[in-house]
Order: sequence, then C-alpha cells, then structure tokens
Amino acid sequence: MLAFSDFRDGPAGDLCKRVGLSLAGVTSWSAFASHFQQVNKRCEGALVERLMGFPSSSGETALIMAILHAADYSRFADELAGGKAWHLLEYAHDDYAAAVAAAIFRRDYSSSSRTYLRS
Repeated sequence: MLAFSDFRDGPAGDLCKRVGLSLAGVTSWSAFASHFQQVNKRCEGALVERLMGFPSSSGETALIMAILHAADYSRFADELAGGKAWHLLEYAHDDYAAAVAAAIFRRDYSSSSRTYLRS
C-alpha cells in the first residue's frame, strides 16, 4: 500500500469521512491536497480544527498527522505531535502504518504495474 487509492480506500479515507471530508473523485496526492485545502478554506478552517480535536487512539493520531502532512498542513501535524512525532508514529501498525508511509512517500502509481504516475 503506497498508492493514493490505497490511502483513500483504507483507514485514512475512513477517518476523513468521520471528520466530514469526502474523498469521492479524488485520485491523486496533489488532488487530495488541493481538495483538502479548498474544503478547509470553504469552512474557514473547521476541517483542520475537527482533525486537531478528533478523539483518537495513538495510531489514529499518527494517521491524522499523516493526513495533515499529505494536505500540506505539516505545521498542524507538528503541533498535534507536541514534539513527539516519531514517538507517536511507533503506535501506527498494520494498515495505519501503511497509510502513514503512503502519506509520507506521496507518490502515485498503479498497484498492479508499480508504474509511477505524476500527480
């Protein structure tokens, strides 16, 4: 799992839905960042506020940090981590860890062919 579609269709997409961000029709990392920023601007920052205040487990916190990073809001991920980003990433396992890795890597490619695509 390092393709955007895996991120969107896995726990990150589920968490986005839970805070009111639909990813229907979003097909790449650049489209995700643009969509996230547009929605956040339209709701005057409420999307970031919902993520920052979301009651989450340690693994979900790492996932929220990855979502914020993928949306080009890393400064909020840093704030959420309270200086303990790598410590919190220890708690991301299995699908959560794969989603976090995908958000850090932010490359689009076809899962079947492993051919890299430009965002």
